[in-house]
Amino acid sequence: MGNSRISYSKVLLGALLSLLYPLFASAAFVGGATYPLPNNTGLVTMSGSGMGRTGGEAWTFASATPTAQQTLWWGAALNGAQLSFNSNTFAGAGETMTYNAGLSNPVGGTVIYTGSTTFSGNSTPVFTRLVMTFTENSNGPLIASSTLNIDTSGAGAGTVGEVLPLNATPMGYSVNLQMQASYSSNSGFQPALDFYDAAGSLHGGGGTAYSSFSGGYYFDTPPTIGSLSSTSIVVQESATSGLVTFQVGDAETGANGVTVTATSDNQTSVPNANITLGGNGS
Repeated sequence: MGNSRISYSKVLLGALLSLLYPLFASAAFVGGATYPLPNNTGLVTMSGSGMGRTGGEAWTFASATPTAQQTLWWGAALNGAQLSFNSNTFAGAGETMTYNAGLSNPVGGTVIYTGSTTFSGNSTPVFTRLVMTFTENSNGPLIASSTLNIDTSGAGAGTVGEVLPLNATPMGYSVNLQMQASYSSNSGFQPALDFYDAAGSLHGGGGTAYSSFSGGYYFDTPPTIGSLSSTSIVVQESATSGLVTFQVGDAETGANGVTVTATSDNQTSVPNANITLGGNGS
């Protein structure tokens, strides 16, 4: 929690001041990705032959129920799509995939991440991608995560891409996930493990293909703002009031990520320019 203060001046001699000064707080970033939701809703069950096989893997989510204070979205986690044909550390260039806006179709419910890898001991480039196809989506088209102000500081190469908006009505939904690979960057993609198995001459028929996907809920809980320490104060003409203290906080960013603004309901007596905000804490 952070301690903030508000002070203002008033041209009024020895009178009781009881003005309204609305305070507004806004947070810097949306939180997430997290799973499950804090209220333990939106749990997933998985089915299918696997992300790297024909048909992919279906993730079906039970009804996600936002609290009254939350706005929710679901999508891939930052740097959440990885595929490697040589190491489980995904250290090679392109083995952590990036969102591809040109191939994705948010109106149609498709989000695509692209990357590349190589076989162990072989420099032949292999182009990779993750195809996410949303179904049973009654909330309309996906939306760009960039509009949510998700914190991507220190993200490296990754981006989040489109996410599924979840309104206040409890709802279930599903998404099909398939890892794919090809020798060409724009055609011939096959399920990644089927591709790996068929390329035995390039990896000696041994080795292992590695893949990883993580997704979760992004959420925006409004910042909190505490009660003012005083709502009525007396000030002398051309003087400055004493401090009026209050506390702010935010579940996703902490107090340092919150912006506070204050306005006066009487611009003649107390113009907004005469209201001073300050504070400290984290």
